[in-house]
Amino acid sequence: MARYGKDGNERSKRIEERRKGRGGKRPQKKRGDENIVSLLFSAIGAVVRHRLKHMNKAFKHVNLGLLDDYKSLIFTIAGVVVLAGIISMFWAMTNKNANEVFVNGKPIGFVKADKTVTPESVKTMVTNVLTSRLGTEVKLENGIEFKPAHAQKKKLLTNDALLNMLSTNLKYKVKADVITYDGGTLTLKNDNETNDLKDRLCAEYIDPNAVIIEKNVLGMEVANAFVDESEITTVDLAYGILSAKKAIENTYNVKSGDYLQKIALMYDMSVDELCRINGIVPEDSKNLKAGQQLTVIVNKPMFDVRVIEEISHNEPVAPNVVKTENPTKPKSYMNTVDAGADGEDKVTERVSYLNGTEESREVVGRENILPAKDKVVEVGNK
Repeated sequence: MARYGKDGNERSKRIEERRKGRGGKRPQKKRGDENIVSLLFSAIGAVVRHRLKHMNKAFKHVNLGLLDDYKSLIFTIAGVVVLAGIISMFWAMTNKNANEVFVNGKPIGFVKADKTVTPESVKTMVTNVLTSRLGTEVKLENGIEFKPAHAQKKKLLTNDALLNMLSTNLKYKVKADVITYDGGTLTLKNDNETNDLKDRLCAEYIDPNAVIIEKNVLGMEVANAFVDESEITTVDLAYGILSAKKAIENTYNVKSGDYLQKIALMYDMSVDELCRINGIVPEDSKNLKAGQQLTVIVNKPMFDVRVIEEISHNEPVAPNVVKTENPTKPKSYMNTVDAGADGEDKVTERVSYLNGTEESREVVGRENILPAKDKVVEVGNK
């Protein structure tokens, strides 16, 4: 140890003598000769010397002469380590290999930096995914923002993972049919469900054997709007609400051949109820006159339903009468030679019903399906 300590002291003396020869100062470089690298190493050296000064104080009883021999090497190694750390930090700060995705300022994750993947394209992809999943148009309520960032490869989200994450974090509204009625509004998913509801409301007024020309729910206002998904109801629930009927009084004009039981059956009433409302007794049935007005109870639906049907029936066609003259018989003479036979026509009528009650009827077609056989009559001409 003494030998090493002696050599160390001698080396320290030589260094001190060289410094005195330079006036105790190190030669200064001109500012123009400096560059970023030299400044960086100077800064690193200053930091290391500062730490060594503290180490010398801490170990003042230890001979550090030997340390002076390796000071340049120590500075170099320390500088390389620090420089590597700085370069690594600089690389992470300047190499933006990813985009961090934000939804309304909330970070969602990282995606690989790609010029083709933008907030607008991601928004479109999410909209398409939700539209396909929900079966109706979707309108996103949140904004999507990208910020350049550096991220490890294992932290990058795939497109599928990003879309799934966004579809659960984004708020959206769906396009739906909003139906307005006296009690408020009901919302169905799309036009198909609305048409299904209309079909069910019309079904009780439709003859399954008739050809339906038109069916319409009158007064039902339907508008498209973007709504929260929670506002959408089912067809069954909507039908339960809109098919409810309200009992109201209506006027019926008595027709020829009517009687109280027949009228009561037409309106799903009892004879006693019909008599009570009109202040009559069952015995008055035979006294009904055509044109007489009676008050009846009608179960009016929330929406009137008009159904136009085409129905067909066969009607007999009377034969033509063909007369043949017999000059040998007096003019008062008439004799049926051939009674002939009726033919048959198929008649098509278009009938309009409002809530199951006939409004109008017109013949729209007639087809002869069995020709009539002429009736031959012989008459005298004398």
